[in-house]
Amino acid sequence: MVRRSTESVLQSLRAVLAKELVLGRGFSRARAARLLQVSAPAVSQYVSGKRGGVMVAEIEHDKTHMQHVRQLVQDVLAAPADRPERVGSLLFKAAEKIASRLDFSRTPSAKPEPLANENLRRQSLQLLRARLEEEHQAAAGSMRFAQGCEDERIASMFRQIASDSLRHADTMALLINYVEHPESLHDVRLPSRQAVQKMIEAEESADEADIGPLKARLGPAARLLIESVDADERKHVLLLKGLLTLIDEKEKLVKR
Repeated sequence: MVRRSTESVLQSLRAVLAKELVLGRGFSRARAARLLQVSAPAVSQYVSGKRGGVMVAEIEHDKTHMQHVRQLVQDVLAAPADRPERVGSLLFKAAEKIASRLDFSRTPSAKPEPLANENLRRQSLQLLRARLEEEHQAAAGSMRFAQGCEDERIASMFRQIASDSLRHADTMALLINYVEHPESLHDVRLPSRQAVQKMIEAEESADEADIGPLKARLGPAARLLIESVDADERKHVLLLKGLLTLIDEKEKLVKR
């Protein structure tokens, strides 16, 4: 079994939420964008199915997942307008819950061929290239905001967003390369279990230096920065544990 990452589920979850708000509740795209903390064009792409990933249909066709989504809509609508980070936290927790159930199995002896169909390959490239352009635009826009900020704490937030967007763009470029050269798509060279386990222990040991109590002491801007750091640490552990799952799968294949 391969567990879906929370980050990938999060993208699909935003798409499902956008459709629920716009198509299900009649919200304008602008209002849905404000609630989800994305741009109106992004909402349009979510609603049209041009963005959101392959898990949108899996979420929409599962009654339990849709119950989570409808409850999440209520929670998002009830979130305080002056606490935008609250919405992000709600989305991340819901994505974690869905990811814990949204597993898929595959036959170990046979490699999947998701790009064997030329139309699917072209569609995948189109989606990845569109996302690549969006991430570059987001990075540029965030840096402009950062340069115009008088408060260095706020500027730091925009620099983080710009840095994340550039990292996402690098990921899109990497995926484009694999789609263009699918012969190496499944050839994954994994690190050793010991190395990954040590990194997980290092990440988890960071909890010992918990700076959470400083949120109430350093003001709202500092609170956002600290929560951003905490979110990154959670994501690091999820990625590393995902690597351990891949290592387990490879070891099982070798033993066969």
